[in-house]
Parts: sequence; structure tokens; C-alpha cells
Amino acid sequence: MIASNNEIGTWGQLAESLYEFLNRRNATIEYVFDNMVVGVPKETGADSPQANWRLNGTLRVRTSEPSSSLDNKEG
Repeated sequence: MIASNNEIGTWGQLAESLYEFLNRRNATIEYVFDNMVVGVPKETGADSPQANWRLNGTLRVRTSEPSSSLDNKEG
């Protein structure tokens, strides 16, 4: 859970906060990448070799939850 002073401690807490924010506002976040390179560790550890992922395009983050009528559906 997020602290009352709005500090975010972990990536998991950040993801949870973002999900809740988007759902409350029925919103979408859109990121556009132009040849961005991200070094992704292949293993755990400080000296782990990295794979370079190249991002070129659009990433949309949209959330939704089932309506209450679907939650109560029998069957």
C-alpha cells in the first residue's frame, strides 16, 4: 500500500497506484518511443550481462474491471 504522504516505495506500489488512478478516471496513458534502448538483465546479480531491447512505437496502458453485473452472473 502507498504511504499517506504519497511516497511510492517499490515498483509494485507504483504499478498498483497507477492502476487505481487509471480506473478511477477511466483513462489511458500513452507512451511513444522513438528508438529507445533499454538494458534488461539476463540474470540476477550486479555483474549480469544485459540484453538490449529496442522500443520503437506506441505503448498504451489502459485498465478496466468487470462490471458488477458480470461479477454476480450465475453459471
